[in-house]
Amino acid sequence: MLLRGGRTLAAGPVDEVLTTDLISACFDYPVRITRTERRWSVRPAQPTNA
Repeated sequence: MLLRGGRTLAAGPVDEVLTTDLISACFDYPVRITRTERRWSVRPAQPTNA
């Protein structure tokens, strides 16, 4: 379960909840989530040049 402001932002299987979009929204900070050989990692997202 992923909470933001005391409310449920997402709930379900870990692969559906721990996503780049949901974690970025939860913390109001752009990140990139990756999973390699059963290990999760979070890195700041690269800024986009507009």
